[in-house]
Amino acid sequence: MRGVIPGVSPKQKLLRFVVLLLALAGLGWLLLLTPFGRAITDQQRIANLLAEYPTAAPLLFLIGYAFVGCTMLPLWPLQGVAGFVFGPLQATLLCQIGNAIAAYITTAASEWMIRGMSMKKIAPVLAKLRHVQRRLGSTGIPLVMATRLAHFTPFGPFNVAFGIMRLRPRDVAIGTLLGNTGSVGFYTILGAAGGSLRGDWVSMMQLIAALVVLNLLLIAPIAVRYWRSRDGGELSVSTVSVVAARER
Repeated sequence: MRGVIPGVSPKQKLLRFVVLLLALAGLGWLLLLTPFGRAITDQQRIANLLAEYPTAAPLLFLIGYAFVGCTMLPLWPLQGVAGFVFGPLQATLLCQIGNAIAAYITTAASEWMIRGMSMKKIAPVLAKLRHVQRRLGSTGIPLVMATRLAHFTPFGPFNVAFGIMRLRPRDVAIGTLLGNTGSVGFYTILGAAGGSLRGDWVSMMQLIAALVVLNLLLIAPIAVRYWRSRDGGELSVSTVSVVAARER
């Protein structure tokens, strides 16, 4: 789905990519090459903290993660941190629960979040999403799963788009739980590669292979359903009409 975030020029995208690389390089230097970084990433210290606060630590992370998920900020850095701290399996579970909570809240509150925002640029995107939704089914769950399985679609903006499309928050949360596991699992495994899975390349590759198989199993029926659908038709104008009405 190209053009998901309209109004961003190629130069701006390149600048953001460079800034992201510099930020990651700075973070890597801080965590790996400084005494402070080595202290806060010490696995024994982390294990002791988790043993001391077995309930509070995951709960606090879940609340913070869900809060960030309600914004337009990317979530993959937190997913990597979760993998490093909690291990890949618990981290994926925590992040997925947080994703479902954030998706539900953001979709339900989309009307409030876009208040005062010009909707003209996002109207074509919404129309395309509506078109894909009609090809996949009326409940909205397959559409949400398809966007989550695509991996490159932004989490927060799409939640807002789902709300504008009048998708039920419950369906968005369910579609997120079903479709986002592969993407989240990938980043938690990367985070765990510096923590609990450090040096255990066999286990790491086994987990990645399992994620690939899971993604294929989830996306195969959606792809078949999309291509076999005969009710694709033209792009729906209902979404554009709603947006135009709001602009008046």
